[in-house]
Amino acid sequence: MGKFTDFYWRLYKAIFSAKATPYWALIAVLALGALLTLGIFVAPLFTAIVILTMTLVVVIYIFFIARSVSDDGIRTTDLINATHYDYNTVISEQTWVLEDKEGDHSRVEKKKILKALEPISYVKEYGWGDAKIPAVEDINIIGNHVVSKIYEQGSRYIVEIKLDREYKTGEEITLDYSKNLKGAFTSEKEWVELLITTNVRRTSMIVVFPKERPYKYAKGIYRHGDYVAAIPLDHEFLIQTRMDDGRVALKWTIPDPVQRDLYTIEWTW
Repeated sequence: MGKFTDFYWRLYKAIFSAKATPYWALIAVLALGALLTLGIFVAPLFTAIVILTMTLVVVIYIFFIARSVSDDGIRTTDLINATHYDYNTVISEQTWVLEDKEGDHSRVEKKKILKALEPISYVKEYGWGDAKIPAVEDINIIGNHVVSKIYEQGSRYIVEIKLDREYKTGEEITLDYSKNLKGAFTSEKEWVELLITTNVRRTSMIVVFPKERPYKYAKGIYRHGDYVAAIPLDHEFLIQTRMDDGRVALKWTIPDPVQRDLYTIEWTW
């Protein structure tokens, strides 16, 4: 019985060790399965206890994963080694409005509902691309939130927004603002991009073109780690729409986005 116990323990450590390679873990799992099968005949009572214990551990683990995904109060960033944020995103809607046919003047409108995971009084918004870094006066926030500062961080810039008050854990924050962009879409081939940074229930991205210059060709690009997929126009979630004033728009609705995934609308115009 002692040899059986020692072997089980060695296999357990090999399977769950953070240093184990996927191949070794696979071999260990197969070996464990074979050993459990043998154990049914050699030591049935002990093997039954081991199987029940492992089943209980797996059930608890799956329950924890499922709960962490559905419960806004538990951070899935702990599970995927991602950056921590003070909030989750309930709703996120982003619209890029191209105001002239040269693409020199445009604005991005953002509407978000956030849910605080801990007391929070500041929110950081990120931007990148070819546009000039906006000044404080280029950002118009609806409500009593204010822009405290804007600064560069590598290839991106950060807009730090001071909220109208400190929000407690579990409270929802409405963030609605527009940002003027200069020189953002002056090339024949352009793009807008959305990076999922927190848990998000629903998000969408829209590009509105001027009447004088609609797009000629467009597609979506979805990136999940090393996986890249092209999403054709008129796909179930990436469609062309027409505004009330006749302008053409591209809209990508993204249900249940995954944290750290990247969504890009690319077009030629």
